[in-house]
Amino acid sequence: MCSETITHISTFNNNVDSPASHSLDLKHQSKSAEESFHKLEGHDELNEQMRMIDLSESDLNLLRRVKPSVEQNIDYITDQIYNSVLGVDKLEAIILEHSSIERLKTTLREHIIEIFDGKVDEEYIAKRLKIANIHKRVGLEPKWYLSSFQNLQNVFIQVIYKETHDDNARLQIVQTVTKLLNLEQQLVLEEYEKENVKEKERQYLLVKNELKQKIAEFSSE
Repeated sequence: MCSETITHISTFNNNVDSPASHSLDLKHQSKSAEESFHKLEGHDELNEQMRMIDLSESDLNLLRRVKPSVEQNIDYITDQIYNSVLGVDKLEAIILEHSSIERLKTTLREHIIEIFDGKVDEEYIAKRLKIANIHKRVGLEPKWYLSSFQNLQNVFIQVIYKETHDDNARLQIVQTVTKLLNLEQQLVLEEYEKENVKEKERQYLLVKNELKQKIAEFSSE
């Protein structure tokens, strides 16, 4: 990785000794959970989910500090993800049927960089629900979604370890990134489940109506 990229990581906090030390002064993260907890108005259950994974405003701030380094490495990250995805024939077939590899790479680049905007708001939630609906519509099973996310997490950790030599910085950045990835998975999988319930209800109504029609036809004979 280039020295300029490493400097981004080493200067996340203004209190570091020097860029060359690749260290973070984590004292600014010592707020109480109540003070730093990230909340969304009108989303009580989601707030509890975020509280459970200890997602704080400090985490979101750290993501914004990491963003320049992610942007520097975005091509490497997306290439690694798609190399693993294209190794599965079923997934490659889904991609080629509904889109193209280059188009989805562009979408993935934007999606990943957006994670590091450090904004968990209504727009963020809506986009994750839209992703779930698209995945459901094209027939992507949750197990493949989860597998892809595990690969994404692995690549993030690789980049983080190459970009900083300070153990405290590594630990905090890895923890923060995995919190956001976990939250995203929660949102998407919950929407998957809701869509499954709706689909079962639609199937039930379809069978029920067909049965009624057959009974009516039989009675009229």
